[in-house]
Amino acid sequence: MWWWDVLRAGSRERWAVRLSAVGEARTALLYADQAVAARRRSADRRPAALAKALVVRAGCLQARGRQAEADRDVAEALPLTVDPGTPAAARTVAITASLLNDMGRTDEATALADRLAATLPASATLLQNGPVPGRRAPTPAAAYQADLKAVRVAETRVGSLRHSGDSRELGRAWGELARARWQAGSRRNEALRAAREALAETRRWSQVDPDAAREDLIVHLRLFAEYAAAIGLGSDSREAAAEADRLARVPGR
Repeated sequence: MWWWDVLRAGSRERWAVRLSAVGEARTALLYADQAVAARRRSADRRPAALAKALVVRAGCLQARGRQAEADRDVAEALPLTVDPGTPAAARTVAITASLLNDMGRTDEATALADRLAATLPASATLLQNGPVPGRRAPTPAAAYQADLKAVRVAETRVGSLRHSGDSRELGRAWGELARARWQAGSRRNEALRAAREALAETRRWSQVDPDAAREDLIVHLRLFAEYAAAIGLGSDSREAAAEADRLARVPGR
């Protein structure tokens, strides 16, 4: 039954993304292959869903160093995103753009988000009234474009501070990049890496001025703990959270 394929494929995609994020690339690729096979059986009804599954698999292939195969999956996926047509398909295409961005394919991700914003019919955006009378919520494509812009801004700031020697500001910049990537991405390993960098820089600052760095250190420990827990790194998450709690219980340190 087609609906069973849809449920099965979604589960396989989520596991592929999660396992790839924690370095289990071989098992992740197995789940991704299963997701693609299931999505192909309903591709005539849901081409955007097949595109997403292909890009998920491309990310797994890329993680294993199989770049040519990853490129082929992306090349097959992109034409399937040309006309999403429905709000559900539009959300799927926005997620696909996010996955491309996480793979480092920023140009393709941006082009996809731009095309989605330009082609999505107004009747298919599921706009709702916002908290301010007369203001309407952004479309999925517009929201994703804003998220992608935030990532680029944060990446630029990290780059400008990378060789500054200012661990305080660089740690904060890495933290902003972690949050931006987490907001924009479906694969969250790059966000976790940025959170780890934020923590490392803040530790360097703490070695020089522990009192001044204490609050930032707590913030970055908790950020890292949250992201690590979400992608299945329970031990790392608990360790970071426990350290944050210890610091929070020692006022004036």
